[in-house]
Amino acid sequence: MSLISRALIGSCLGSFLSASTSLASHFEKGAPLFYKTPHSQFASGQLSEDELESKKIRTEETNTYQVIWDKRDFFFESHEMAKDIHVSDLITSNRSYSVLEKRDSKSKEAFYILKGDVVRLVSTQSEDWIEIENLKTGKHGLARASDFSSFSEDVGLVLTYMSTFLKETADDNSKMITTVPQGTRLKVLEWKEEKIRVTYNGQTGFIDSGHVILKADFASWVLHNKNGWTEVKYREGRAVRTKQNDLLNIADIKAFVTDKKRGFSLVHRDNGPKLKSKLEIVDLEPSRWVISRLAEHGEVWWKKLRSTQSNQVVKTLSELTTSGIFSSDMSNESPSSGLISSNGIYRTENGSTWTKLDFFKDENWPVCITKNVWYVGSYRSVDDGKTFEPFIRWDYLSYLASTELQLNPKFFKILKLESADPKEIKVYMDLGSRKVTFSYNSILTTWKLVPDSSKKVAQIPAPSVKM
Repeated sequence: MSLISRALIGSCLGSFLSASTSLASHFEKGAPLFYKTPHSQFASGQLSEDELESKKIRTEETNTYQVIWDKRDFFFESHEMAKDIHVSDLITSNRSYSVLEKRDSKSKEAFYILKGDVVRLVSTQSEDWIEIENLKTGKHGLARASDFSSFSEDVGLVLTYMSTFLKETADDNSKMITTVPQGTRLKVLEWKEEKIRVTYNGQTGFIDSGHVILKADFASWVLHNKNGWTEVKYREGRAVRTKQNDLLNIADIKAFVTDKKRGFSLVHRDNGPKLKSKLEIVDLEPSRWVISRLAEHGEVWWKKLRSTQSNQVVKTLSELTTSGIFSSDMSNESPSSGLISSNGIYRTENGSTWTKLDFFKDENWPVCITKNVWYVGSYRSVDDGKTFEPFIRWDYLSYLASTELQLNPKFFKILKLESADPKEIKVYMDLGSRKVTFSYNSILTTWKLVPDSSKKVAQIPAPSVKM
């Protein structure tokens, strides 16, 4: 290439970079970018939300989510991102509604579920639809993934975020059986070093754990066989790294509390997240495109950016009563302090204004307050509801159910919490085939099955949760 050609290319490239920098600096925060189509890679321009809103002609809901990566906002289609539900076997319903036979709003009802019901996730479909199974009837139906949440007592499945080889043994040089495509959900049969034994299309072999996403990747707390509930930071191969920098083998974990706003990229973007980049989901509900007509651009597509700041929600007792109270309890030690579950968990220190606890989002859970401990569902607080951590040992409850009642629980659903005395609470649960009551002593950290007249009491110790 001649020096003149190089000079011309350098000049053109410099002009292009200068123009790109100028264009990038032209886009200001707080004003939406607009696009020619929802799939356009680059923005066509930018206007204030008021101007775009004044020229709005319609809105269209799409299965896209606003996410944050590297302190920047991006929009991801549902199939471009893995969420905790995609690595779940059992999930819970966020609301009561009809599950459909087909992906059509006019379809017949397959079955009806209540808010909080546990179902099995059979498969993920396109456009955020999932196939689910009613555990009590065995019926299948279709629903929207955004209407469900991960179930903590479910150890989950693995999801291949890239194509990977299924090999005969765990050895790297082992013979390949077949290729498992990206986006395949598989059940873990066994861990062997950094390899996972699975079955795909009737063939059993080993895949690399570095090529999959697990429930452990979404975990903020885990229930370990020996250590009990432990706060964790991230997964490292076949283990999770705790806040104390210890490593816990995933095979020894019985339950996961996942971060619902964590996602992982299933695509590679040149100027954005890479394959398996960790994403922060701004809103769990799919976002909507707004279509406006501009004189110089014709129809353009844009989105209303949701605030990434956490806004504290404060309500009065009257407002909570109007929206419906699921559960409530007040402290005997401080009668003006208490908890209310009403499309979210609210805490009060004065009895008149109630502040929403962001940790529980919009979920309804039974609440209960004893002398020194506040309980919300499977969590407890020892600082009057300021912070919460898990306290239930699901493996112990499963042991009690199997040994004392000869039951193999399909799931554990907390129905009610009740204060028995200052140091003990009763936990009423639905195990799928039977409703039972357990008792938890917060001082001795022991669990027992509350017997009927024909059953004896079984009691086993539970290790204390470190505060």
